[in-house]
Amino acid sequence: MIKFSLSDQRPGWAPWVAGLSLLANTFVVVTVNLNIYKARADFIEAHPEYVANQPPTISRALSDPAIGDGFAFWIAISAVLLFLGVCGLIATFATSLPAVRAVSSKGARRLTTTLCLVPPMQLAACVGMVMLSQYTFPHHNEAHMMGSYIFFASQAATVLTGLLLSRAIAKDQPMARAMAEVGVYSASANRVRLWVGMASVVLVLSYLVLFVVKDFDLGAWEPLVYLIYVSTEPLCISSFLLFVLLYNADLARAARSRRAVEQGA
Repeated sequence: MIKFSLSDQRPGWAPWVAGLSLLANTFVVVTVNLNIYKARADFIEAHPEYVANQPPTISRALSDPAIGDGFAFWIAISAVLLFLGVCGLIATFATSLPAVRAVSSKGARRLTTTLCLVPPMQLAACVGMVMLSQYTFPHHNEAHMMGSYIFFASQAATVLTGLLLSRAIAKDQPMARAMAEVGVYSASANRVRLWVGMASVVLVLSYLVLFVVKDFDLGAWEPLVYLIYVSTEPLCISSFLLFVLLYNADLARAARSRRAVEQGA
C-alpha cells in the first residue's frame, strides 16, 4: 500500500479553506431550512382564508411582502455562501488528486470530472436561488418560475453528480484509502451520503411527477395530491441541504489535519 504524507500532499491553505467551507455550508443549511419552513408557517398564520381553500407552496408564501422581503435577504446571503462553500469543498477534494492518480487512474478521471462539473452547476443553482427569492408572485411570475426551474434542476444535478462520485469512491477502495490518508475523506459520512443522495433523487422524481399530475382532473383525490405536492417541495430542498451537510465530516477531517501538517513541517 502506498502511504501519503499529509505534509507532502496537502498545501498549507487547504485546511483553512476546509474549515471556512464547513462554516459556510453549515450556515446555509440552517438558514435556508429555517426560512423555507418559516415562510410557509407565517403565510398559513397570516392568510387563513387562502389556506382554507388549499395549502400554500413556498412560492405562494413569498407573495406576501412581509414574508418575501426577509426571505429574499437571507436567501441571497445563503446563495453566495453556498457557492463559496461548495467551491471550498471542491478545492479540498482537489488536493487529493495526486494521491488518487497514483493508485487509480479511473478514480482520478472520475474525481477530475466531478471537480470540473460541480462549480458551474452549483453557480447556476445559486443564481436560481436569488432569482426565485427576489422575483416573487404576483408581479414577477415568469422570472420567479424560471428561477425555481433553474434552482431545482441545477441543484438536483449537483447532488446527482456528488452521489455518483460517492458510489465511485465506495467501489474503488484504493481511491478511498488514498483520499482518507491524505485527510479529505470520511468513509462513514460517504456511506450515509449514498442513502441520502438516493433518497433525494427519489424525492425530486416524485416532485416532478406531482408537479405534472396536480393539474389533472383528479376528482376527490385532488386535495390530497396537492397537499403531498406542496409538502414534497420543502422536503426536496431539505434533502439537497442534508447532502451538502454530510460533507462537513470530510471538511472537519481536512480542517483538523492542519495540526498534522504543521507537526510534519
